[in-house]
Parts: sequence; structure tokens; C-alpha cells
Amino acid sequence: MPTALRHLRSAIAALAVAALALVGLTSTATADQHVLNASDLEARVYDADFQVGQFIVNATGDTTVEVDANNNTGGGMQFTQRLKMGGAGDAESRSVQFTTTGEAVLSVYVMSSSSSADRDLALYTLDGTEVARVPALGAPSGGDIPVGTLVVPDAGTYYIASPSSGVNIYYVELTEGPAPERPAWDAVAVPTITDVTVDGGDIVVSYDGVIGFEGADLATATLYDGETEVASGVSGTPGDAGSITLTPDASGDYEVQVALTRNDQETALLSERVAAPSFTLPLATPEITSALTSAVEGDQATVTVEWGAVPEAETYDLAYRETGATDWTAGPSTAGTSADITGLTPGTSYELQVTALRGVDTATSEPYAVTVSGEVERWLSAHAGISSNGELIENADGSLTFSLLDNNGKIADSEDGFMYYYTEIDPATENFTLSATFTVNDASLKDNQSGFGIVAVDTFEPNNRAARYFNNAGVMSAKYTRDVDGSLEVAYGTPGGKFVDGYTDAPTVASADRDMSRSQPFDWDFRAGYTEGSNTNPPRFTEGDVYEYTLRKSNTGFHAIWTDQDGEVHEIIDYEPDLLLQQDPDKYYVGIFAARKIVVTASDIEFTTIHPDDDEAPLPRPITYVDPTLSADVTRTTPHDSLDVPLVSNVHGEAVVRDGDGDVVGEVTLAPGESREITVPLEDGTNELTAELTPAPKEEQTQLGEYEDLSSYDPVSIPITIEVDRFGEPGESIHVAPDGTANGDGTPENPLDLHTAVAFVQPGQQIVLAPGTYRPTEAVVVGRGNDGTAEAPITLMSHPDGRATLDLSDSTSGGIKLRGDYWHLYDLEITGSQGYQKPLLIQGDHNVVERIESHHNQDTGVQISGEASEPYEMWPSDNLVVSSVSHNNVDPQGNDADGFAAKLTVGDGNVFRYNIAHHNIDDGWDLYAKSTTGPIGDVVVEDSVAYRNGQLEDDPERTGEGNGFKLGGESMPGKHLLRNSVSFGNLGRGVTSNSGPDVRVHDVTSYDNASGNLQLATSASTTDYEVSGMLSYVAGAADRIDLREQEDTLTTEPSNYLTVAGDFVRDASVNSEGDLVSDDWFGSLDTDLVPEIAADGSIEMHGLLELSDQAPAETGARLGANPEPTVITLLPPVGTAGGDEDRPGNRPPHVGEPGRPPFAGEQGPPEHARNR
Repeated sequence: MPTALRHLRSAIAALAVAALALVGLTSTATADQHVLNASDLEARVYDADFQVGQFIVNATGDTTVEVDANNNTGGGMQFTQRLKMGGAGDAESRSVQFTTTGEAVLSVYVMSSSSSADRDLALYTLDGTEVARVPALGAPSGGDIPVGTLVVPDAGTYYIASPSSGVNIYYVELTEGPAPERPAWDAVAVPTITDVTVDGGDIVVSYDGVIGFEGADLATATLYDGETEVASGVSGTPGDAGSITLTPDASGDYEVQVALTRNDQETALLSERVAAPSFTLPLATPEITSALTSAVEGDQATVTVEWGAVPEAETYDLAYRETGATDWTAGPSTAGTSADITGLTPGTSYELQVTALRGVDTATSEPYAVTVSGEVERWLSAHAGISSNGELIENADGSLTFSLLDNNGKIADSEDGFMYYYTEIDPATENFTLSATFTVNDASLKDNQSGFGIVAVDTFEPNNRAARYFNNAGVMSAKYTRDVDGSLEVAYGTPGGKFVDGYTDAPTVASADRDMSRSQPFDWDFRAGYTEGSNTNPPRFTEGDVYEYTLRKSNTGFHAIWTDQDGEVHEIIDYEPDLLLQQDPDKYYVGIFAARKIVVTASDIEFTTIHPDDDEAPLPRPITYVDPTLSADVTRTTPHDSLDVPLVSNVHGEAVVRDGDGDVVGEVTLAPGESREITVPLEDGTNELTAELTPAPKEEQTQLGEYEDLSSYDPVSIPITIEVDRFGEPGESIHVAPDGTANGDGTPENPLDLHTAVAFVQPGQQIVLAPGTYRPTEAVVVGRGNDGTAEAPITLMSHPDGRATLDLSDSTSGGIKLRGDYWHLYDLEITGSQGYQKPLLIQGDHNVVERIESHHNQDTGVQISGEASEPYEMWPSDNLVVSSVSHNNVDPQGNDADGFAAKLTVGDGNVFRYNIAHHNIDDGWDLYAKSTTGPIGDVVVEDSVAYRNGQLEDDPERTGEGNGFKLGGESMPGKHLLRNSVSFGNLGRGVTSNSGPDVRVHDVTSYDNASGNLQLATSASTTDYEVSGMLSYVAGAADRIDLREQEDTLTTEPSNYLTVAGDFVRDASVNSEGDLVSDDWFGSLDTDLVPEIAADGSIEMHGLLELSDQAPAETGARLGANPEPTVITLLPPVGTAGGDEDRPGNRPPHVGEPGRPPFAGEQGPPEHARNR
């Protein structure tokens, strides 16, 4: 910042010149200098443009900006608020606009909204041409924000915005007039290091060097070990001198160097390297992890003790004492992490401790209690991974009973958790064979994530729920999948061999590289066609089943073996002998396990080991042959004279599409998994096309592994038959009736059936369903390529005379699968779907789903999800679900049917508004994400209500999890936003992050929820939660907010009223200033009142939980009227409109710009999803 500008700022502060554009918005300015200080703005969410002196902050209802509390410093100023730009901006949104009469200088204090990722802030002309940019750092050293200086070259209107992801603006200063001439870079003095000191585990580097207008923009200190960079830190604090703190991870003799940089200069000014004082890493405290009786002779026993390694420890000393004794007895010393204590008495209890030593430095563990056994112990038991509850019973006959009816572990695609009876394997000296017979004692509560068998794991941390990611090899009854002609086939609870790899870090670190492709059942036809009630694909084990499993490790690899009831032996070999040496190269574990809501007994347990040198030689590894595939995911019906056909293959090659005469109409080069389009011309009627793939030579098949090859390099072809037809013109309505047929003409007098109308509808048309009940026998699929446009969407709606009902009880494939773009579904009732068949699945983009009632289905009522096999860019984005109700949905197993969901495979910009979810067996809303598919796009839920989920209206005794708003999964980042919404009477929690580390909760009322009104917790290493205006009142459990490396501004925020005690007591909801919530804050607390969708599409609460004048204005949800209610005009029937595409009713008027719902951001993965 120029010195002159600092003087100007002091003068301005004294003058206090105010320009008020909106009440509560102030800017301090002079004639040639203008300031936008976020600390002076009203803290709230802005959904429209507002002016602050010379500046206009651009926002819309779909892309809001927010001012919130945040303390920071920069340029000698103290900031108390920030202007949050939640994503990439443009001239109309998430930007700050200004006009100059000539040259000018813009000084900005800005930070990245991510503490771990640096971003940029750019200056643009009004037409979007970038002029310049400055960095927005994620975590400046010491918290001081460096100033960014942008030179405005000419008179005109400009704006500043992020070119990619979210940034936070604290202060903007515009000085009109030519930019002061900054000293030439080569005239700036190089920095000098004045002092280097050691402060505990840090090295503090002090330097002389000018930061500011007269000098550099940033100072960077780097710690070197020889030529290897060990640590670095930056500072943008203005001044002639400063200091930077560095944190090395090892002792050593280091050198430090300071560099000064300017944003517009490529070269840095470097200090001399200076030797730092000799640094000694503080010695960490060791922790004993296990103590087993490893030998017994008469009245003497040996206990083998293990502990975690301490960085830089040279040796470890063990000590022990009998429980209750005062003095310690010295045990062995060792340089390793295990040792034996001899001469202990069987049956006696002892305390153990280990001391790490490095020279004169020591660190001693907490005492570890152990009772010495009278016989040798090798086996331990613990929860492994994400698992809790349940009991492991060691029976007198040596069998093990896993009683897990209350256990919520799982054998899943993305993470694992189970009760484990295990032993450690030394891979250098032990191959093994472990066999057991499993009897299913109770399968009444089993679900698709239940399982049991034998498994070996690369590494794990006993009883640590966060340690859920590990390579493993096993033989087990579990879930297996395969691709069959482009469709996913799933077998649950089936005997097979499961092999998981892709992890290289600690078991607390997820990885999108998790690979289960080598897992397979022994027999895909095992109990084929087995059903249980309405569940057409349940887990295939039942009570009384007996399975004989063996897992063997040989020099070849891992052998999964099943001896079936007829004595036939089935074997699957995984030819990766080092599979379980990736996370811990020195050991792994093998044992017997079971998971999730079952009771299983393992008997006839046999375990043997053999030295690898004495085991048989490895078998030669066979070649795995991959069949080349080609698919075309596109609608097979269209009204158009051409169609873009996307082709996808699993190999490299050249693809063509041929017409009925065999002539090539388009060609494209394909790479595995990438979609490429060929535009094909079409004629009315039937078009018989053929897509043909010629695989590239083997040397170009770079996706193949060392032991893989294609089964054939011959061309592969698939037929593509496309029917072309149409009814009427754009601007007309196609009429459908329950008794309509494919031979109709779409008039009210001669209606079509629903499938035909959907197949051939044109952009700008309405499909109008006559009142009545429709009973499809298969899903109504809006295929890819069956699209409306932004200007002329396609509307599928009930006739204004009465609602149409889709009864899905006869459909084996679900209800509506919306894979097209720019559709508007309006005023439909959907009910009765079969087990695990989606009543309404949204997979396209820019769709509006409005006034849908989805109820009494056997899957989630309304769900947005794409395909895991496709890239993020193809996941459904920019969809709006509005004014809809989803209730009484329950899946056959009673644990998976939600009201609304946007989960697993969801892109950017999906919004739920004015919706009600009640009496669904699982959750009201579910925004789950998996570690294997990575983070999903930010989802917004606003102006919505979730109540009494986890229970059913007509069967209250049947219960499920029952969270109101579940905002995450598997500790994946998501930045989901819940605002101005109500949650009450749910069986689970009113609002839960469900391990999401960065959800946002603003202006929410949560009342009377059985498991608590608010829970924010995660296994991720850091959190970035945002909570304001939270009104939590009366609950079965206290609210829980667990922050990790995050400053607590949540519980200290006065607008947050949190419940601090459970048992549904009053006088337990309080804010940081000690103010209590009371009943008179609400119009009514009678939860027998039923929320409903109002005539304008908003939610009518009938007084329930509506806030009175006694409630603080900045706290809780206030559900108001819909300012833009939808009015749909029925278009003239086909054959009467003359093709008028601009007739009213073709566009839902409340949508605004399609594809720009709140927080839509840029296309493509959000920042938190890009590097998965």
C-alpha cells in the first residue's frame, strides 16, 4: 500500500464521510479515493445488487454473497468482517463493480476461502476481459493479509471477482489518478536475515526487507537441508522488517533464506543463506498398543509389548509393576517397537510403561494395564474401521459368536468397519492358512452392508473409527458388482473373494484410488432369483446357513476358498503377494470378522503358518483378458432431424457411426472412459445406425496392466436404432390419458400414452396428463439428448382440472428417470414404487421439479444422482426441486429410503427450496458422499421443513435412523448450505453434518428431535463449519459441535442458541451471552399442526414454530411467502397453435436464468473435488 494512501486513510477516518446506498451499508471516501470495508457492512446474506459508495456488489437470488464475522489483520488495519464470494464471479454476480474516469489504483485485502489452497482475484473489464490478477492466499503466515495492488489502465467500468473458486474480500480501496510510480524492482534492497531462533518445535526467522508499495508484495522464508526444501512460510505484513515461523519435522542443522517477490515480477530478491541454530525436534510421547502373553512355563510367563514408533527415538526402555505397587521394575531396552518382559506371574495384573530416549531427552507413556494369561495369547479382538456397538463372545468350545444386531459397521464400496478377532502376521517369516465354519444365527435385520468371513488387512488402528481405509484380502459373504452390457449387476451377501487395494497412506486417509475390481463372487448364480417380500435383491444369506471359508497366503498371493454344502471347493486367487505391504511394509493382520445387524458364530477355527522359504514356489500369473466394449448412452427416440450420439469405450481406438447403407456419417478417436460425440443426420421413421469401434494396437493400450491384454483387436459394433416422430409444433400441448395409446395423435380427443409422449416431445411443448391413475409397467425414461432448451423447456404436468397419479406398483424399473436437460415437471403424484426402484431420479441438468408429491415408495422419494462410472462433469447439475412433498417412503430393509437426496454423484448448483419431507424411514434429506467417488458439488437446501422422519404414519412401531437434514458422508468436504429451514420431531438428529467437515447452517430452527437438534462432527483433520442464527430448542440430547484446527466462532456467536442438555428439558437452550430460549418465542409448539405447501408454492406452518416478536430478529427460520409463484398457462392442443414458441406457460417464470441456482459456481468439479 503506498505511503500516501496510508496518510489518506487516516484523514478519511477523521472526516468519516459516509455514502449510504442501503440502510446499514457505509463507505468512507474522498473525492479521488473510495473504500469498501467489509467490517462496515451489515452482516447477512445478500441476494441482490447493493451499492457501497463508488462500488456495486453484484449478487442474485441464485448466486448470493454473504457478509459474516471474521477477525483478521492487514496493512495495519483490524478487520472484523469479510465479504464472502462463494465461487467464481462474473459481471452480474459474486463481483465488486466500479467505474473510474481515468487511470486508477485498486488495493485489495483478500484471502482464499480455503485454508489449504491459494486462489486468485482478477480485475476484468465489463465484457469479461481479464486485465490483471493478484493472489488470494489460503493461510498467510501470522494471519496478516498481504495487500494486492491492481492497476486500472483507463477510464471505464470494471469488476473484480474470483476466476475459479471462493475468495473472501476484507477491504477494497480505489484511488483515482495515475498509479504512483513504484520504485523499480532492481532498486529495492535485497532482504537480510537479522536473527534465527528456535522456539520449541519452531524456527523463527527475522529479516529486514521492505514489504509494501516501496518494496515487495510478499516475503517467503525457506528452510533448507542441503538443497532440499524442508519447510516454508510467507508474510505480507507491510513494514521494513518482519518475522516468519517455520516448523521442521526433524532435527537437523538447517539453513534459511528469505525471498522478496512482487506479483508482476518473475525474479525474486534473495537474502544470503544463513545457518539456523541446531534444531532438535521435541520428543513425542510413546503409546503402548498391545501386550499379549507370548509364553508360559510353569509359574513364569512372558508378555510381548508393542508400541508406536516415536520420531527420532534412539532406544526405548520398558518398565512394569504390579497393579497397586509404587515402584517400577526396569524391563528390557530396545531400539525397536516391541519387547518381551519375562518372569511375570500368570493371573497377576500389571501396569506397563515405555520411555522413549534420545540422548538425555526422554518421554514416557501413560501406564498400560494388562493381566497375564495362563496360556499363550496370539489373538486380539477390537473394532476395525467405522464400527461401533456389538459384542464378541468367546465360547467355551473355542467358537466365536459375533452378536451385532446393534452394530453399524459395514462392508462397503468405500470404507470398512467390523468386529475383528485377529492376529499379527510377520510377512518375512509367515505365510498362513486360516479356516472357519460360519453359522448364521440371526439375519432378521441384515442389510446390503452386512457381511462376515475371514479378512487380512494391511494396517489398522484398533477401535479408531477414523481408521477405516485399508487394503485387504478376504473370503466373505458380502456385496459384489459387475458390469453387464453397460448396466451394474449387484449381488448382496454372496460368497466370494474380496480384494481391495489403492491405499498407501495411514488408515485414516481416504483415497479415490481404492480399487475392488478384482473382487468377485464364487458363483454369480448363487441363489439367483432369491427374494424376500418386496425386496427383489436381498442379501443371499439366511438364518441357519453354514459356510466353510478358508483364506490362505502363499508365495503366489492370497487364496479365497469356499467349500460349499456339496463338498465342492471353489477358489479365487489374487496374484498380488505384496497386496498388504503398501501401508505398512513390516506387518499385516488376519482374522475373523462380522459386520452390521447380524449374529454369526465362527467354529472349527484352524490357523497354521509356514515360512515362505518352506512354502511352495509361486504359481505363474495368468494373463487377464479384457473384452473391448462400446456404448452409446443416448435417447432412442427424438423429434429432431439430427442427434448427438455420445460414444464411450473401455479401450483406445477409432470409432465410426454408419447409416443404414453402411456409409460413415461420423468418426471420432476414443480413449478409455471418455465420452465423445458424433452428430448423426436422421430421417423421419426408423433409422438403423451402427457404431463400430476398432481397438488401437496393444502398444497404444496404455490403460492395460502388466498382466492384461485385450481379448480381441477385431472391430466391435453395436446397433443404434433411433425412431423419429413428432406431434404438433413447439408452443402446443400434447395430451396424455391413462387409456391413451401410441396410436393417438396427442389431442384431448385422441390422447397418447405417457411413454410415447415423452419419447417424441419437442422443446417448447407441454405434455399434459389428464386426471387419473397411470400404471406403467416400466420406468418412464427421459433419455440423454431428449432435451428442452433454456428458452423453450419441456413441461410434463398434470391437467389443471386434476392431478395425475403415477402408481408404480407394476413397474419393475421404477418411475421417472429424468436424464434429459431443461425439463419442468409440475404437479404430479408418484407412489408405490417397488423395492429399491427410484420413483423419481434426476440425472440431467437445468431441470425444475415442482409440486411433486412422492409417497409410499420403496426407495427415496426424489433423488438427484448420476453414474459413478462417469466423470464429475457429467454428474447432474443446476437442478431445482421446489414446492414438493416426500413422505412415508420406506425401503424393504427399512434403512435407506429418504425424503429427498442429492448424493454420491452430484455436480454443482443443485437446489431444494420450499420442500417438505416427513415420515420417511431414513432421513428427510440425505447429501451423502463416498470417499471412493470423492466429494460432490455444493447443495443448497433452503426454506424447507423436515419432520418426524425415522418413523411411518401408518406403522409407527417401524423405525429407522430418522435425521431431518443429513448434510454429508465419509468426512468428504462439500460446503453444503442449509438455510432458513425447520427440523422438528425427527427420530434422529434435526441437523447433522454426518461427518462432513465444512457444512454451512444459517437461520435454522431445530426443535424436539430425539437424538439432538444439531451435530457437527467429522473424522477429517480440519473443519470449516459455519453456523449463524441457529435456534435449537428442546431435544433428546445436547447439541454437539466438534471443531478441528478451527477457531470457535460458532458457540461464541450470539445469534446461535444451542441446546446444552438432553432429556427434552426446557431452560437448556442458550446463547454465548447467557440468554435462554423460551416458549413465548414461538407462535405455537403444537407439533400436531401439519405444515403444507401453500397456494403460492411456499410453506404454510399454521403458526407452528413461527417466531414471535419475543425471538431475536437474527435467529431462527422465518418461512415467508414465495415472491415469484409459478403460474402455468395451458398451451393449445397439438395442431392448433401454429408453432408459437413464445406463448406464456412455456417457461416456469420463477426459475430465472436456468442453470444459475444459488451457489451454482463454475461448471466442473468444485475446488474440494478436483484433486481426488
